[in-house]
Amino acid sequence: MLTWLVLSRGFGAQGQATPAQVRKSIDSLLSVPPSINASTLRNSLHKLVDWVEANTPESPEKYGAKGDGITDDRAAFEAWIVANPSGTLRIPAKTYKINGTFTISSGSSGNSKLHIDATGATILTENTPTTPVLRIAQSKYLTITGLTIDGLVDFDGMWYSDFQNCKFLKSVKFGFTNAATFDEFYWNTWTSCDFNEIWIHTGTAADLREFNANAFYRCSIWKGDYAIRVFGNQLLQGFYFYNCDISYQKNSLLYVDEPLVDGSLFFFGGYWDSEKGMPINTKGIVINAQGVITPNSANASSFTLPTGSKQTSDVYSGARNGSRLATSAVNLFKNGDLQFGTNAISNAGLTMTLRQGTGMFGRYLHCEASEVRHIDFESIAAPFSGTYSVTVIGRNTTKSVLVPVLVKNNKEVLYTPVHLRDASIADESFVVSSANVELAQGEILTLRFYTQDKVLNSFDIAYCGLTYGKMGVLYAPLHPLARTATDQDVSGIGLKTTYAQAEILNVPTSLFKLKMSNYSRISAELTCFGEDQTYPDGATFSKHIITANRHEGAITFSLLPVVASAKAGAIATAPIITLEDNGGGFLEIKATATDGNVRFKCKLEGSY
Repeated sequence: MLTWLVLSRGFGAQGQATPAQVRKSIDSLLSVPPSINASTLRNSLHKLVDWVEANTPESPEKYGAKGDGITDDRAAFEAWIVANPSGTLRIPAKTYKINGTFTISSGSSGNSKLHIDATGATILTENTPTTPVLRIAQSKYLTITGLTIDGLVDFDGMWYSDFQNCKFLKSVKFGFTNAATFDEFYWNTWTSCDFNEIWIHTGTAADLREFNANAFYRCSIWKGDYAIRVFGNQLLQGFYFYNCDISYQKNSLLYVDEPLVDGSLFFFGGYWDSEKGMPINTKGIVINAQGVITPNSANASSFTLPTGSKQTSDVYSGARNGSRLATSAVNLFKNGDLQFGTNAISNAGLTMTLRQGTGMFGRYLHCEASEVRHIDFESIAAPFSGTYSVTVIGRNTTKSVLVPVLVKNNKEVLYTPVHLRDASIADESFVVSSANVELAQGEILTLRFYTQDKVLNSFDIAYCGLTYGKMGVLYAPLHPLARTATDQDVSGIGLKTTYAQAEILNVPTSLFKLKMSNYSRISAELTCFGEDQTYPDGATFSKHIITANRHEGAITFSLLPVVASAKAGAIATAPIITLEDNGGGFLEIKATATDGNVRFKCKLEGSY
């Protein structure tokens, strides 16, 4: 039994026999009077043991590792990796403690070709949070599978490497140690891995890092303060996230320490569930996203203001050259959410009324006709060429046939994104369906609903959405160009400017009180001047970016200080701006003086 146990499991693991012990057991079992058969069998079994020994990947146990979670196994791991600079290795499914930094490096050769099967193995450490427990430096063709690391991991120069089913329970850092040989990160992949935070250092003008084609597939980035942190001031490129779940960050999805020369991050599919979403100012990083599901509305609204690119930008929507996120998170159909009643909806002969109840703004469009008629929802011009998603929320309250048609370049194309008759007369539910359509940049899409001839047609539309990417977004906020003018609109595209004056005391004083309906968004810039006796023309100056979202009654908001300054007069510090959800769907903007009363003049400009 001992022999077959070792032959089937390999050598060197704790509690198993060594090859020498197995050979001795074979000799003991065959200690019968010498015969040709016994001798032949003995030699054959010895050769089999030799073959298994030669073909069993070495583990750190051969070099003294205990794997008990108590003993420091760092010396054993270092001896193990020095003795095996390439080839296939394994780490048994045990818990290892490593204090200090264990380094996997190919040195000057630049060619490691290591394959490590660590399925079920865990490395933990007593290191401080800033000391890596594992450092991978100047390595090529490295593969690690199934390893859990409860400590900081430092990647410092790596090519053509692959990590599968690994768990990084603390931060993973790229380019922080900065080895002298090379700092490039090219063509590396992480598949089905779990992360806490990913830190990227782009370097400085005198000490650059290079990134290219680093891909993350079906990975999770969960529960850190941020998902991704970027440091340095140079180029960030070559990080791609495919169908990744990026959720539950305490602050936001991205932190950028200082402005970059240029940079980009790519997200394809996947899921974002972080309350504060992306920051408004990404300091030179272009965010490219296609088909990302953002269940928390903050992810969408944070991109309705400029994102800081040096390229041409649309200052109202944040959509800029190369950035798709704004277009994948906003609705391009004019008044597609019925926020502005029946404005911009073309009616060709139906009886069309607006009713209260279901919908993004508590209303839906009820239409009736007894012959062939139609209504149209028209989009703004497509900002990019590519695949778009059409999403419809509606119901057919009769058994008539309702035919949705797409109209491109004045040509009707038969199109069935939704069978609104799926909801019967007895069923009051609205049906949600979506489908894709290809649009060229500048094309305008019309979604047309035809009624059936010579029958009673009765149907309701609560929402029509057109978003960039293959995955539709329910209740996406309107693109500013898709908004119709409001009473305070000063731009013609749905932007407002409101002014307020108040005497600011050392207690919170109200400046603006904004009503928010369910699923509505606010994106605005607040500029305030403070007056005192010394400087009546402006003793203080401050500017803040405000974003807010109301979902199912609760209001979530963020306040980003852009600048605050004060002259050396009677008032030395600008008043403090705060936001408050005071109940009933109102967001209140308040100011509090810090070193004396001040007369405040404020301008609130944006979408609200």
